[in-house]
Order: sequence, then structure tokens, then C-alpha cells
Amino acid sequence: MTINSALQQFTAHYAGRWSDAVTSESVYPLHSSSPSQTQLSSEQDTVNVLTSWSPTLHRSAAGNHAKVLHHGRATENVIVLIHGLTDSPFYMQAIAEDFATAGFNVVLPLLPAHGLQRPGRAFRQLQYSDWCTEVDAMCNIAAGLGHRISMGGLSTGGALCVHKAIRSPGSVTGGLFLYSAALDIGTAEQLLLQTEAGRIIARLSDQTIWLEKTVKDQLTMILDDQKAGEGDEHYGIGENPYKYSVLFYEGASQLAEVIQDINQYYATGKAATSIVKFSDLKLPLFIVHSTTDQSAKFRGVKRLIDNHLGSNAILLALRGIPHASVVLNASIVANADHEEYAPANPHYLTMSAATQAFIRQYLYP
Repeated sequence: MTINSALQQFTAHYAGRWSDAVTSESVYPLHSSSPSQTQLSSEQDTVNVLTSWSPTLHRSAAGNHAKVLHHGRATENVIVLIHGLTDSPFYMQAIAEDFATAGFNVVLPLLPAHGLQRPGRAFRQLQYSDWCTEVDAMCNIAAGLGHRISMGGLSTGGALCVHKAIRSPGSVTGGLFLYSAALDIGTAEQLLLQTEAGRIIARLSDQTIWLEKTVKDQLTMILDDQKAGEGDEHYGIGENPYKYSVLFYEGASQLAEVIQDINQYYATGKAATSIVKFSDLKLPLFIVHSTTDQSAKFRGVKRLIDNHLGSNAILLALRGIPHASVVLNASIVANADHEEYAPANPHYLTMSAATQAFIRQYLYP
């Protein structure tokens, strides 16, 4: 596959997706921009941007659409960077620029049920296999953009990277880059989210959503499903233009299924050979995680790093950094008192420098 055919495949993939993803909205034709010059260039090379977007996307489509950063040719390394649950490719933008600067072509997918103006129905219909299918498609496209395929992801995106690497050995030929990876969300939470009653409890007990707001938004979602709707007030759309204002419990339950499938792989699929969990992942491994993360437990990535048998692994353990802020080099939502405030990672430059050093050591032999 040539790079041009890979880019065409990328655009065609998203052109065919919106009518299925947004069943409650009118279907708009998908548009693809012509590759435009950006400021992500080194002295020797220029990085182009190919984007795929639709008017059905959540506002600020410039950050919510799927995107490829490419050098106009197949590169030695390519990486697929997957955003987290309820956010968008915008959250991975700074990380993507770091990899582009390092000479990578970069694929930024948009997970099913994400980036939409009205995501309620899409989440209710969601299965975690939809995410896995999306990851498979993006890895296939990445194969036409670079010779060595790496994967990276934030939170749910990180869990999907690990899932892909263990369920499809040999598909990731570069490294794994995990940011606040959701490999462990808590035993009780995991069990709850795998039952219908537990999902309802999780929805109602979410401390970031007042009950009266939940009831109002549930009604709004039902009404939105019945008509096209007008205006910007849609269920799940808040002040942060790149992330939903609620954590859809349907999405959280599918994350729980991803984690369970990873656990099941080692409990049954690897039982015959008694493989210690994660010890078969010998890829270069770069992890950034806050020890105080309450959304994705630190013990999940600690187990991964402890059981990784190679010397080609690094864990940057931060403290006091909000879950999704690990990947941000600039704050989202300026008001620090607002419930959707997403501050920048104050250690971002240190993390970025460590990433570059890791890439030079392990991915450019």
C-alpha cells in the first residue's frame, strides 16, 4: 500500500461511518481537507495534515475529528494515538506533534460514539468490539504510512493499545506509549459496570453529576432522539469543547469489558502455558501515570511495568496530576473553579523530552 492509498483509505473509512454512528441526526457528506502546511516541521522535513470531519461532529470540529499527520512519504516509524473515553483526538494533539517532530507519521482515530453533537444513542448502541474494529482499521492504514507500527493512548485508549498488542501478537512492531492507561479501574467498579444494575448505580452515584441534572439530561436525550433538534444544548455537551460533560455509563461499561477481556486472556487463553500477566509483552514500553489517579488505578500500570521482562521500559510516576491532564500541554476551560476545568500537565516538557530520548534509543536502532 502506498501512502496516498493509505490516506485515501483513511478518508473513505470515516466517510462511511457517520450514517451508522449518528442514527438520530441527518446525514451530512463528509469532507476532507487538502493537506495543509503546519508548523510541525523540522529543518529537513514538512509535516502535512489530512483531516476528516463532518458537520455532525461536536462543536470545535477542528479538534474533534480524526486526523493524520504525515510527512508526505512512508516513514520508518508510524504511531496510532488513541484518545480516551468521552474525549477526542484533540487531547492527543500535543503528543502527536511530539511524535511528528521525531519523524513519525501519526494517525489520530476517532472512536465510535465520540466527537458527536448528540452522542446519547450512539453510546447506548455501543459495544467494545466497535472500538476494537476501529483500532484494527487504523493499524491496517498505519501499515501503509510507516514500516514500524507503534501505538499510544490515553486512559481507555491505552487499554485498547494493550488489548491490541496481546490479542494480536506481532501487530505492534514498534513500542507502546501509555498515558493514564485504564488497565485497572478498581475491582468493585469493574464488577459493577459489567452488570446492568451496576451500570445504573454507577450512573446515579457519579459525584460530578447532580441528580436533577441527570434527570433533565435524560429527558433531553429522549427528545433529541425523536427530532433533529436545534441549538447547542445537547445531552453531554458542556463547556469543554473537546470532551463530553458527563461520563456515559454505557461507555464505562464497555471499558470494563475491554479490561475483562485482557484479564480473561491471561486467565484462560494463557493458562496452559502459565504466562505471568503482561510478561509476554516484550515491546518497548513508555508509561506516564499519576500515582494519585482515581480514575485509572496506578497499580494497573505498576503491574505491567513490574512484569515486563525487558530492559526497554520506563515508567514516569507523577503525583497529583488529574487523569486526563497527563497529555495536555495547555489548559482546557480557563476557569479553574469550573467543574470541567482541565489543567495542563506541569511536567509536560519533562515528559516530552523523555519521550524523545526513549524514541531515539529504542525505535531508531
